[in-house]
Amino acid sequence: MFNEKEKIRRRLEEDFGKPVEKERNIDLIRLYFDLKEKNENIVDGRTWDDLDMEEVFSFVDRTLTTTGEQILYDLLRNNCPVDETRKFDVKVKYYLREQNCRLDNSVALNRYSDSGSYNLPGILFNGVTSGIPKYVWVLSILSLLLMILTIANASFFIPFLVVGIVNTSLHYYFKKNINVHTLDFKNLKALDICFNKLVENDNEKEVLSGKEKRILNSISKKSLFLSINIDVSNELSALLFYVIEIVKGFFLADAIQFNRIISLINREKELIKRVFEFTGRVDAAISVASLKSGGIVYSEPLFVKDKKFDIVDLYHPLIKDCKRNGITIKDKNVVITGGNMSGKTTFLKTVGINVLLARTINFTFSSKFELPYLRIFSSIHNEDRLSEGVSFFMDELLRTKEVIESLSSSAGIILILIDEIYRGTNSKDRITLASSVLNFLAGKNCMVLVTTHDPDIIKFVKPNFEPFYFDNSFKDNKVVFDYKIHKGIQLKTNVVQLIKSLDFPEEIVNTTVEYGEKFESRLK
Repeated sequence: MFNEKEKIRRRLEEDFGKPVEKERNIDLIRLYFDLKEKNENIVDGRTWDDLDMEEVFSFVDRTLTTTGEQILYDLLRNNCPVDETRKFDVKVKYYLREQNCRLDNSVALNRYSDSGSYNLPGILFNGVTSGIPKYVWVLSILSLLLMILTIANASFFIPFLVVGIVNTSLHYYFKKNINVHTLDFKNLKALDICFNKLVENDNEKEVLSGKEKRILNSISKKSLFLSINIDVSNELSALLFYVIEIVKGFFLADAIQFNRIISLINREKELIKRVFEFTGRVDAAISVASLKSGGIVYSEPLFVKDKKFDIVDLYHPLIKDCKRNGITIKDKNVVITGGNMSGKTTFLKTVGINVLLARTINFTFSSKFELPYLRIFSSIHNEDRLSEGVSFFMDELLRTKEVIESLSSSAGIILILIDEIYRGTNSKDRITLASSVLNFLAGKNCMVLVTTHDPDIIKFVKPNFEPFYFDNSFKDNKVVFDYKIHKGIQLKTNVVQLIKSLDFPEEIVNTTVEYGEKFESRLK
């Protein structure tokens, strides 16, 4: 046993600082977040998807338990107040500093993971509704009374046997309701054991009061009664199993205990929720500590009151050998131009991901990240929704309306990320509408980063927007991108170079050049 524990401890230490490859069922991981009461500070689903945050979550996630996964996911979906973010970061730094405590907790969490399930949030928010009729008490007492009478007078044996058979039949009938929650009861018992170990290791003695500890212990004991399994691999243990089943059946012990525990759980949901959240936050904090120990460049954000960005060595965590970028702006918004595939969209996503991580776990993939305390709204992945009668352009407009409405409901500064604004309509409407919307947003309590293929938009928004661009060149019949953001406006296009590099017919290349020259001449 000792050697096994040391092996687990050694493995956990070796894995610390490394990404964790495991199957993740996001629908189940998201369950805790889905069931919680929502507030205005959540990261909305559109922005979460625009930033590919499920993939980012999988990279950040080094948790050991299902509870840790659910709490970490919930953390990343909520724009936490500064004090909560910093409080979580204190825990992260504690585990970076106190290696033995971190390992002790990791061993406890690893043991808990064997009994973990994703179903606990359903119990915590919805309770257990599949109770058993209360008349089982009457039948149980009747069986007990007849047993006592049988001891005194053998003539009561037949009635005792008949009631016992009826009760046993009901025992197996009700057992299907009980078995649905067997894993949940096992999980509750394991959660209690893990929680107490974490509290002991971290010396967090004030998490629960004495009364709350006794209630939790009672829930744990009752959960154990309903989740216990007997190994029937040999004849003696099989005999013991059947004897216990007969006794339970005659007196409907499981049904009565089931009613008792679901009543207790439903009454003490808030207490169990606190235990669940404490355990999950410990796992999540160790996960972020592992992320920080992975030999990556990172920094903690510096939150300021001004509308400014001062970012150095910013990079996307999921792109191998990602080029690092920096940008400094104050009291301005940003409009980005550049050719196809030059890095504009990736830059928007990279900024958004890091702002979100800054606000939730006090962490950024950069060497410096100075910003105001922001909420994020994005319009990056627009799409047709034909079944709803919504075109691509209409989807863009509806998202713009959502963003505008969010400005009036938010007390803080909002970061708005818009990729290729209004690309779903013609150039005239795109330029005029985009310019109007961007100038409107520039006068509100927000910061806007927008990309476009239309440099003409910049003429209309220049007083409020600082122009930046991504460059490209053409070498050896290939388009080469530097993926670095530059200050200024990109007027050249790369469509001709792209079709040349793909060996399009020369006729198409030549006519594209010809039509391009005519188009520019007409504009002039």
